[in-house]
Amino acid sequence: MNINARTKKYLKAGIVFRCLFVCLVGCTTVLASSAAPASLKPAGQQDTITTATLLDEMAGLDRLMVLPLTRKYKTVQFSSYDRSSVSPDAPGWFSNSDGFGGAAHPAFEAVLRAPDENGVGTYLVCDVKQPGAIVRLWTAQHTGTIRMFLDGAGKPVFDGPAEDFYWRFSQVVAADRYNKKYDQVFRQYDAVYFPIAFSKGCRIEWTGNTQKVHFYQVNMRLYDQGVPVQTFSVNDYNRYAAAIAKAGEQLKGISPGAQTGSSVAAPVISVPGSSEKELLNISGEKVLKSLTLKVHTPHPETVLRQAVLSIWFDNASTPQVHMPVGDFFGAAPGINPYTSLPFSVEGDGTMHCRFPMPFKSSMRVTVTNHSGEEIGIITGADLEPYKWIEGQSMYFYARWRANHGITASPMAVQDIPYIAAQGKGRLVGIATHLFNPSPIPTGHGNWWGEGDEKIFVDNDAFPSFFGTGSEDYYNYSWSADKIFYHPYCGQPRDDGPTTRGFVTNFRWHIMDDIPFYSSIHFSMELFSHTVVPDMFYATAAYFYALPGVIIESVRLNPDDLRRINTPRWKPLAKEGAAGVQFVEAEKMTGLKKGVLSLQHHYVWSDSTIVLWTPQKTGARIKLTLPVMNEAATRSFALTMALLPDGGTCKVYLNGKQVRLENKEVMDLKSNERVMLRTFWAVGVAMNKGTNRLELEFTGDPAKDNKIGIDFLWLK
Repeated sequence: MNINARTKKYLKAGIVFRCLFVCLVGCTTVLASSAAPASLKPAGQQDTITTATLLDEMAGLDRLMVLPLTRKYKTVQFSSYDRSSVSPDAPGWFSNSDGFGGAAHPAFEAVLRAPDENGVGTYLVCDVKQPGAIVRLWTAQHTGTIRMFLDGAGKPVFDGPAEDFYWRFSQVVAADRYNKKYDQVFRQYDAVYFPIAFSKGCRIEWTGNTQKVHFYQVNMRLYDQGVPVQTFSVNDYNRYAAAIAKAGEQLKGISPGAQTGSSVAAPVISVPGSSEKELLNISGEKVLKSLTLKVHTPHPETVLRQAVLSIWFDNASTPQVHMPVGDFFGAAPGINPYTSLPFSVEGDGTMHCRFPMPFKSSMRVTVTNHSGEEIGIITGADLEPYKWIEGQSMYFYARWRANHGITASPMAVQDIPYIAAQGKGRLVGIATHLFNPSPIPTGHGNWWGEGDEKIFVDNDAFPSFFGTGSEDYYNYSWSADKIFYHPYCGQPRDDGPTTRGFVTNFRWHIMDDIPFYSSIHFSMELFSHTVVPDMFYATAAYFYALPGVIIESVRLNPDDLRRINTPRWKPLAKEGAAGVQFVEAEKMTGLKKGVLSLQHHYVWSDSTIVLWTPQKTGARIKLTLPVMNEAATRSFALTMALLPDGGTCKVYLNGKQVRLENKEVMDLKSNERVMLRTFWAVGVAMNKGTNRLELEFTGDPAKDNKIGIDFLWLK
């Protein structure tokens, strides 16, 4: 098959990544680096763990590739999971009263004081009696108050509202000592990552009414007895101000193409359909510090799923990394730009991985193209010399599993496996890639992620992690459809409205990594609000492991990678959309022909939107709503397209401006993505008979001037 015209252009130009050093462009061998080999701390040395040393780990990826043999710890989670869940082979394993209030069993370790006449009692969140550190706090919403005691002290380190503890610990405890410029680094959506160390123990108590909302997750490292830990103090905000600023600046200033070490720049490699090509073949004792790929194709949504990346270290019989290219970099399907600590994707399709990957003697990188078209791939790599230490240095692994045609159901919840491994290693990341075909256009109805993560580590009789919902694991809450990304977590794709269509979530376990010394098993419940047949649900797991680890080694085949069925759909008035009248924009009267056009995409309802391209600021279009039988105060909403060249507009009803989502101007621009979003107006007076809806363009017609209207909601 001939290379398409666009790929020919790239091949002719010999484009190389802007992230590669100019002096090395075109090289196909590794140049020796003068940098010292990555070093490891001598096995017997025991430095004291402090707030500062924990902060230093927040932006550091190199430590993850070394198994901790001294200063060992187990990572655990205390959460408001439903206490009806006791065992996979007993009733209640999929129970879901995990913080909403009113659960049959209090979602705590123990009842410390029974509820009084007002229903207020005191409950034990945790009582740890060994060295450790809190490394993550999360809540979606939390009533009541929290008291936290460290090392058995009689005076609590924290005593105040629960939401302040989970979301604003540093701001409350440190007051003016804490630099609020780092709020968006240490708080990543609804999770907070600021270390709270303790040398002897940590006890957390909650006082409140269990009939009210009280979601929580507390993630801790529990160190072996005897590991020296300096207990957190409010004075740490002054004592370790430099370490706080360093961690804050490193995480705040992540560059999409950040790299270190010496570079290899391979020329553009053409990979015909149904063939495999080698991208890199490196010899020596080294560590791959970053890997950059760019795939040239006019069909990235299909090709990045059907091109499989494989990486072999030290002549392994099966590749340690074996995933579709786009899914490996978190850009699935297609190009969905985001930046995180270990991965980032740029708007032009350049993809970066910064997880370090050590090897003793060789590394080989290939791409197998299962698509029907020829593609061009450019590869960049940064390498450094490395001293492999037997029994401590670990290989990097990435595994992906596809589940086609799966049925999600609240009546038949199931645990979806992500990783099952025997051996020694460290879990560092999880991602979910799915297509949700539910036609109900609201989160209360098409939500797929009511299910909990369950992580068994080593000899667990009960999971070390038992969660409260899939989005809670990914650090957000309430089935949000927002596009977001932080250093450790993100949702770079959500087609909408709400959680319909393609959705991608990721979470990197950096500060809260999960070491395992004999085994690990990670699964996530697939628990939807309604029965949803023909769902696509793919899982990705990233981890390090010592040689000899036993994991599944099934090679991906074309059927795993087949194009996802994206059926035409129309909004269904059920569940959260019950009682809604939907009106497609193309069915509304009053739309002027010639001013508007119809555009087609599988994301839109009935695969169609009405696209308005205004030619001047202040231009208006008029839509006539269905005839009302009587005058009434109603809620109505517009589901609109978000487009890379989307514009801004105001909305008027019967001549009066309406605030949608309490905003005067609607901004319909997205970054590189095509999405749907719904904008609500509540308590709007509508006339009996005809009502006139108008949109006024407020932007610059010379640039972002596309207004896409999908359908109207009336309730």
